[in-house]
Amino acid sequence: MTTQQHLTDRVPESFLDLHQAIIDTIAGFETVVEKADPEFRPTARQFLTLHRSHHARLHALLPDILDEGEGVMGKINRAVVSMRSWFDEIDTDIMDQIRSGERSVEDAFAAAIRDAENSGDQSALQIMRGELADLLAETAHLD
Repeated sequence: MTTQQHLTDRVPESFLDLHQAIIDTIAGFETVVEKADPEFRPTARQFLTLHRSHHARLHALLPDILDEGEGVMGKINRAVVSMRSWFDEIDTDIMDQIRSGERSVEDAFAAAIRDAENSGDQSALQIMRGELADLLAETAHLD
């Protein structure tokens, strides 16, 4: 039995998927912050800080989740940002791609919330999803 199989016996798969989505998103934002134009860097840091906070809070809810490192999407996120920085500036023009990526994180939160309907985790997950929605609304004017 693999570690992942053992964890899914105790932790809903949707929580593991959310955890991986957050790790992969952090990987992308680390590169965005590194490559961003100075004017856009504070916005990128806001997203990175929020996702790091969600990662820590998810671990507090489910301490059995292990960080196995970024997945394929994390590597793709890093590569896409790095390649784009070769040809274009990393600034507010990438907000459409950021919003698109954040929708997958929102979807992962929604699935985990559905799995948590009968547990004490639902409220915490809803708060985190709301924080992400708030940040997306705060940055809606950027494109």
